[in-house]
Amino acid sequence: MEKAITENQACFWKARQMDGVYLFKARFRDFVYARHTHNEFAIGVIERGTQRFHHRGGTHLAPARAIITVNPDEVHDGEAAATAGYQYRMSYIRPDIVTEILAGFDGPACPAGCFRTPVTFDAEISGRLHRAFLMLENEQNSRLESQSLFIDAITDLFRRHASPRLPESQIRRDRTLVRKACEFIRATATENISLEEIARVAGLSRFHFLRMFKATTGLPPHAYLIQQRVEIARRAIEQGSPIADAALRAGFSDQSHLNRRFKAIHGITPGQYQKAIRF
Repeated sequence: MEKAITENQACFWKARQMDGVYLFKARFRDFVYARHTHNEFAIGVIERGTQRFHHRGGTHLAPARAIITVNPDEVHDGEAAATAGYQYRMSYIRPDIVTEILAGFDGPACPAGCFRTPVTFDAEISGRLHRAFLMLENEQNSRLESQSLFIDAITDLFRRHASPRLPESQIRRDRTLVRKACEFIRATATENISLEEIARVAGLSRFHFLRMFKATTGLPPHAYLIQQRVEIARRAIEQGSPIADAALRAGFSDQSHLNRRFKAIHGITPGQYQKAIRF
């Protein structure tokens, strides 16, 4: 059994990696929100406990792993549903950013009243959103990976759960533009590059570029970047570099980060690889 939350704590900040997005995390035992609205889409994930709130004349419960999906200008409040309290993370996204993210889908852009219900149950997207929130919280993380994870999760949330449901667009594939982007990623693989920088090379918006890159290569750009970093580290190990040095040379934050990424691609750890090539 989880320990009850014993105090009220909250933190709000601007997402440095994502224009037009603010982030919030809190754990509340007995704090009660007054009735209020937001100018932005309020999208978040309950981490533990259950939140209770009133919205559109009804009372709603959001348990752990539920997704909060409140449209701009909709009145709501909020409190713990039980004495154990609750803990959650939120993002507040300007409507013009949502419109830009969804540009390119067939049919009209999603209106401000996209979500029919303020609580959405989708375990797969909930997990992806939560991971994106954790990535965005630490500014030392890869900007490209943080941005890609967040945009992908938000896009699929709207695509699956907006009303009317957004149809899948026919994404144009352009191998010439993607090849230019790949060349740029390889040339700057050890740097903390952003989605905007790569999209600028291709002459596209960051959101259009993200969809085109995935459609053309089968990988999101941050996964392609990680592969390049792993290859740089692998070559450094072959040349005799200690694994910790190889990790830093390749742009990883530390050796453990390289270990996870290397094994995910090669099926063995850098240490196992180092031993194998010595014989």
